[in-house]
Amino acid sequence: GSTAIVNEQLVITIASPNTIQYATLNDKVFSDFDLEVDVAQHSGPPDSSYGVIFRMQDGQQFYRFDITGSGLFMVERRDSDGTWTRLVPDWTSTSAINQGMNVPNRLKVLAVGSTLAFYVNDVLLVQVDDPAYTEGAVALDAGTFGGANLQVSFDNLKITAANPSDAGLPHRAV
Repeated sequence: GSTAIVNEQLVITIASPNTIQYATLNDKVFSDFDLEVDVAQHSGPPDSSYGVIFRMQDGQQFYRFDITGSGLFMVERRDSDGTWTRLVPDWTSTSAINQGMNVPNRLKVLAVGSTLAFYVNDVLLVQVDDPAYTEGAVALDAGTFGGANLQVSFDNLKITAANPSDAGLPHRAV
């Protein structure tokens, strides 16, 4: 696989099946934040996934919010022992995801304390509470399952500080 900046967009290309590749924002640690990014799949099987990794402790510990070109989403946590904990029961279908090639989707993650909210195209998909990781790095990722030759582009990444009133999440006592 490869990662490159092309026309001011981050482009991840993966040639092999069963591969996940990500690009991390170096030397930045985020705790409470509002992240938005536009993403589009340009080639590859529609069941390939792409999205945001956040509160990344290292390459083994993080949260992941991914969508597919076939209209599914997943939210999960990876722990240091290599296990995955799904924060939604399974890959979940939603009409909020624009399906197909070269069709943009706007992903949004709001993280305030242990409350995490996930949006696609301004539609709230799910809000969960998980206290495992409270801060960490941010990365953009793409992955293939059984297929290959995936290409995804990310554009207009914006990360701002969040607080409960900005995020529309419940207020928490400090």
